Amino acid sequence: MTLSWYKSILKKDGAMKSLVDMAISKALKVWMQSQLDTYLAMESVSLDAKAASCTVSFIPHGEQDVVELTIAPYTLVKGEQGYVVKAEGVQCSRVWLERLAGNYLLGKEYPVPAFVAKLI
Repeated sequence: MTLSWYKSILKKDGAMKSLVDMAISKALKVWMQSQLDTYLAMESVSLDAKAASCTVSFIPHGEQDVVELTIAPYTLVKGEQGYVVKAEGVQCSRVWLERLAGNYLLGKEYPVPAFVAKLI
């Protein structure tokens, strides 16, 4: 599947778009949990490719309340080494986490995991 194929789905079929977004969201949740297990428990990941938005809900270890982090908008670009994602905006239900996430995410390109790239 190519980026142009995915973009054509976004323009045509809302049901197909939703299915692709759900599949990518589930894959991202599993991957994020494996990467961040030391720090938090993942609750959910919700991707909306058409809106270029991804919301992650999690509970930091030692805490009881769910934290929501939204990356929006973001850009997805196919380069020579595969897909990269670049966050252009970050919002979080905790100000200090929003600032921390902004320092690590905003304006930087990160490679899309290979198994997620297969769904694009």
